[in-house]
Amino acid sequence: HAITLSPGELVVAIDAEGVMYTHCLNVDDSQRFIDKAQSMRKNLLSKMFE
Repeated sequence: HAITLSPGELVVAIDAEGVMYTHCLNVDDSQRFIDKAQSMRKNLLSKMFE
């Protein structure tokens, strides 16, 4: 999972459907950080499954 994590993130759980829950340490601007990290994950995963 570390391949898709950004600095300041920590995986806290993965549910039965494979949803990865992360903790974001940047509380001042967390939504922008979450959106950017999610976009990066989607991009990396799409490249892996092309």
